[in-house]
Amino acid sequence: MNHAQKYNDFMRAHKISRDSTLPKTNTRIGSTSADGEQVYGGIYSIPDSKYSDFLKLYYKHVIEGGASEHLTEKQRENDGPILIDIDFRYKYEVVARLHEKEHIDDIVVAYLDILKEVFDFDETPFYIYVMEKDTVNRIYNEEAPDASLTKDGIHILIGIQADHGVQMAIRDRILKKVAAMWGSLPLQNKWEDVFDKTISSGNTNWQLYGSRKPNHNPYKLTYVYENRFDPGDKEFMTRLVPLEKFDVSQNIENLSARSSKYPIYNTMLTSANISSSGGGLKKRVSTNSLFTLTNDAGVEAVLQVKTRDELALVVQATLDQMGVRDYELVETHYYTMTLPPKYYESGSYDKWIRVGMALSELCNLMFITWVAFSAQAAGFKFGDISEMYEKWQKFSSKGDVALTRRSIMYWSKQDAFAKFEEVRRQSVDYYIDKTIDSMMDDFGDKNKKFSKPCGDFQIANVLKQLYKDEYVCVSIKHNIWYKFHNHRWVEIDSGTTLRKAISTELYDIYMDKISKLSAFANTLDEDDESMAETRKKVTKKTEKICDICLRLMSTGDKKNIMTEAKELFHDSQFMEKLDTNPYLLCFENGVVDFKDKVFRKGLPEDYISKSTNLDYKPIDRKKDATVIAEIDDFMAKLFPRPDLREYMWDHLASVLLGTPDKQTFHMYIGEGRNGKSVLTTLIDEIMGEYKGVVPLSVITQDRAKVGGTAAELAELKGVRYAVIMEPSKKDAILEGPLKQMTSGLDPIQCRAPYMAKTLIYYPQFKLVLCSNVMMEVKSQDYGTWRRIRVVPFESLFTETPVQGDPDKPFQFLVDGSIVDKFSYWKFTFMSMLVERAYKTNGMVKECDIVMSASRAYQESQDFIAEFIREKVVREEGAEIKKTVLNNEFSVWYMSTYGKGAPSPKEVHVKMDQQFGKYDKKGAWTGVRIKYERDEYSAKRDAEVFDDGISANDL
Repeated sequence: MNHAQKYNDFMRAHKISRDSTLPKTNTRIGSTSADGEQVYGGIYSIPDSKYSDFLKLYYKHVIEGGASEHLTEKQRENDGPILIDIDFRYKYEVVARLHEKEHIDDIVVAYLDILKEVFDFDETPFYIYVMEKDTVNRIYNEEAPDASLTKDGIHILIGIQADHGVQMAIRDRILKKVAAMWGSLPLQNKWEDVFDKTISSGNTNWQLYGSRKPNHNPYKLTYVYENRFDPGDKEFMTRLVPLEKFDVSQNIENLSARSSKYPIYNTMLTSANISSSGGGLKKRVSTNSLFTLTNDAGVEAVLQVKTRDELALVVQATLDQMGVRDYELVETHYYTMTLPPKYYESGSYDKWIRVGMALSELCNLMFITWVAFSAQAAGFKFGDISEMYEKWQKFSSKGDVALTRRSIMYWSKQDAFAKFEEVRRQSVDYYIDKTIDSMMDDFGDKNKKFSKPCGDFQIANVLKQLYKDEYVCVSIKHNIWYKFHNHRWVEIDSGTTLRKAISTELYDIYMDKISKLSAFANTLDEDDESMAETRKKVTKKTEKICDICLRLMSTGDKKNIMTEAKELFHDSQFMEKLDTNPYLLCFENGVVDFKDKVFRKGLPEDYISKSTNLDYKPIDRKKDATVIAEIDDFMAKLFPRPDLREYMWDHLASVLLGTPDKQTFHMYIGEGRNGKSVLTTLIDEIMGEYKGVVPLSVITQDRAKVGGTAAELAELKGVRYAVIMEPSKKDAILEGPLKQMTSGLDPIQCRAPYMAKTLIYYPQFKLVLCSNVMMEVKSQDYGTWRRIRVVPFESLFTETPVQGDPDKPFQFLVDGSIVDKFSYWKFTFMSMLVERAYKTNGMVKECDIVMSASRAYQESQDFIAEFIREKVVREEGAEIKKTVLNNEFSVWYMSTYGKGAPSPKEVHVKMDQQFGKYDKKGAWTGVRIKYERDEYSAKRDAEVFDDGISANDL
């Protein structure tokens, strides 16, 4: 029975009459199609227990099979998803879609903000599905041409269970926001009509995904947003899911209004509004300096300081000068001065010296800031300033972690948040004032009817000052952004969260300006004529700020601001720096630094983008005793021989670091049911994004073929554990690619399709092969074989283990639930490996078992030695020339292995080693080729000819 018949039979079985008492779950819209085909309507009752089966049949018949269908779904009462039907109506002259992706991004962000007011979210992710038609629908009215119109729309399904009272409350809130965002769209209908009230109230059925109204196109999925709430900063991390990675066949139920499988969150409906952040008026640095300083003069001046008053004068003069030349230096000074006593008092040397190193990266004048910062200490001595300057001059940025002004801002944010916020607000105010002042330049000029507006670049510059340490644009052309979040840099779609900040935080800052101006205006005496000009100026300034606020809520203006922001936030070197420190391993709650052997908070200048997706907790051998015992038992059964087990503990610990160690290539070899895949599954659990899967072609194809647009190689940057799975016996390893993948010193060059230029990076991963068979190795050179480590997996996990089996001595009862234990093992297992890596520094001691297996493997692959044993014999006075050897080697290799021979150069090297150098006469002497006729002659000579005559007869 085909899919169409199964589907039609199912629908007929669940069709009901209009007056049936069964619950009505679906309807089919009936009509006559444009080509005259009759579409018959119907009402259906499909119970929840069968709805999944229905959707699978529907998918096969309609979405995959391409059949035309016209079904709707009755909404659930209390446990269905949030449904939004947006209906745009334009004049008939509109012939193409007017809303863009930015409009959709804005409305999604607006809904997320509202959802935070309505629900108490945990870290469970949920998805938002956006659907659009391919084109607009133009409807011409012949009887009343003026009534002709163009229609467009958006369907949004938010995968959260919500009753219709909640959905109506959400609708009320979005109506208050949408005009400011989408006001540039030339709509003919009111906002109240744009957002279909009957959908939110649940009174109208929802068009089932893939179905359509008769004579209309269906809505298609255009965007999928994954949203995960961060309880720490109370914000959503939103990721745009690539449609090519979204399998509708597996998610058709998630696109249904009848599904009740969406996550549930507690509702907390209140009238609370989104709180706005305040900020003080700009505190300008005084310019009443006693003297001005050049760079060298400033340092010379501070070296002569003897008292705190003298120091204050030097600092003030320096800040005055900086304010004109580079305002970021002023900001850095203020951030430095917010750092608490643990950075400068007794016992704080490590933190104190790092502050100095970070300041030295900016310019020499920042030494004055370091002195002012240090002078806060109770035991500070002005006589020590010269000694401080000697340290300052020796500071270098060539360390493992480059300390910068971002480091100081981060320390301030972490350890002095209130003061950090105060400085941040003041520094941003400087740029905000510039946007306002630029529109007030022509105030009082009666000849100008219109004042100039604030430019997009100026607003983008304010945005830059607010978020310069949190966001980076890495590709202007492709609009790729990163945000520093949870100790690492995370890619965000088109800078969506920064775009949201324009209409939230930045908007609030400007609104705070209006509030302060209004408060100031209220203090002005209306009857005082001398204050008339001031009142007028305050009013004008308030109007200008209002204009900016309107722009900050407009989708079109936000798009223009983000265009300018791309250039301001652009860092052309960012991708090259990302994931390059081999000593750092990022967790969800911090970073393990294997060089300093500490667990700490992640820093922007760590340039980490990957995570283990685990929280790290140092091992507690008392509390974790049970789990440790289970893991030890697991490893003991996996590797019954103690030497090999110790080797594997060291090997797995070395995986955590990105250092090249001995440039090894580990081959996990063993027949089925030996635990290889179970071990790699456990490593996958603990390594998260640091584990990669490598295509077999990476070590079996020439490097020229591997290069170019190789996305699989680009994805391996920063990976620590790279696995090649199950090759066939005929697959052969090429020495060139293998050496490049394992050297750690030979850079990999590749480019993913989205990359504008070639990516060059040094591999950090330990390359591992899981196989039941030994691959062929074409090369016999030392550089190849010194890398290869064969790890024999000797155990057998079976339902009926046999003790004392000479062929399989290590048999154990299989644990069918072993993988289920990994969910609680992984934290302790990772901690055990970190502890071991601290001790070994990622080094792995050689193991006789592994080396012996590796040598046996090499011998089995040494076709050159095999050739020489079979075809070369010593004979005094004989010789072999290269041409003869080459021809004989080619014939022998084809006869033995059935394919063309590799280059004979390695045979030449082996001949030199075994029989002496190829001499000046052009031959190896004292040896000759052994031919088959040699064996025949020897055999013939050895035979005794019996002629039947006895020796006594002679």
